[in-house]
Amino acid sequence: MRRNWQMTAAAIIISALVLAPAACGGDGGAQPTATPTVAPTQTAAPTQGKIMFLSDRWMELGNWEIYTMNDDGTNPKNITNDNKQYRDWAPMWSPGGSKIAFISYRINAYGIYTMNPDGTQQTKIVEVTGEEDYPIWSPDGRKILFTTYRDVTNGMMVVDHDGLNLKRISSEKDKQPVWSPDGTRIACSSLRDGKRGIVVMNADGSNPQILTNTGEEYPQWSPDSSGIVFLSNRDGNWEIYTMNSDGSNEQRLTTNTIDEAEPTWSPDGSRIAFSANRGGKWELWVMNADGSGQKLLSAQKDSQPAWSPDGTTIAFTTYRDGDAEIFTIKPDGTAETRLTDNLHYTDYYPTWSP
Repeated sequence: MRRNWQMTAAAIIISALVLAPAACGGDGGAQPTATPTVAPTQTAAPTQGKIMFLSDRWMELGNWEIYTMNDDGTNPKNITNDNKQYRDWAPMWSPGGSKIAFISYRINAYGIYTMNPDGTQQTKIVEVTGEEDYPIWSPDGRKILFTTYRDVTNGMMVVDHDGLNLKRISSEKDKQPVWSPDGTRIACSSLRDGKRGIVVMNADGSNPQILTNTGEEYPQWSPDSSGIVFLSNRDGNWEIYTMNSDGSNEQRLTTNTIDEAEPTWSPDGSRIAFSANRGGKWELWVMNADGSGQKLLSAQKDSQPAWSPDGTTIAFTTYRDGDAEIFTIKPDGTAETRLTDNLHYTDYYPTWSP
């Protein structure tokens, strides 16, 4: 059966990462400090772009939809606007923001689609024959990378943005692929030789290099392609690490007995936003790239941090009211702003337009 991507409401990996707290070994990580935050305001920042998100506001019709809104929460728009037989998820902006790739279930079949940001010209580019997911644009916008489970073989495939030249580039148990910002390499979490770890390969799948193999997931390239932040459960719970892109200079950034998740680089590479289950519920944190200066931003069942392109604002999902809603906040913890307010429905997985 198809993995229920859209229901992982605490992000792509949190549902898999919530483990029973265990004593954590090792050292070298900066100790977290729950820095008191300034009381949040409800004044929205000036509009600087669009935020795309998923919503089940039409769940009474049985489908998930892709929406966009201004980054102050105004002008929400259902851009897929399907009937009850369709479900859309895993949306991803193209590098220039001129296209969106996504997964859709239509007419009893799954496929990878592209569309314009206003929802026009929805076009199937890959006829899904197994379980494909997680489409990722190449930095030049010419190709789309995705995970595949067709032919009973895990792996990754690439296809041109127009659907031509479909090619498998790996047949291993790879997931969570990400292009390096310079477009030359791909990092992923891979199960090879019975061990889960981070693998880096050339953009065509050649020359795979195992960088870690002690239980690592969720690799994210630094903006300059020189480093990778990732999660590891090598000591019994999920912690955040960084390393150079060749696997050298590995550094542990967090040291706790609970789980961290979703490390996300700021656009300038100086800071990392992440979620953590430190207070018995998921919280939003930010820290310097070396693990210092860990600061609690919000502690109300928060997750899925997403930096604005200029690095001045973080969008995130919160469950503080019992349902998922989207807020924004400044990296110093000020100017918390509600963007969605739909009781009993789920608005989540915010991503900023480039």
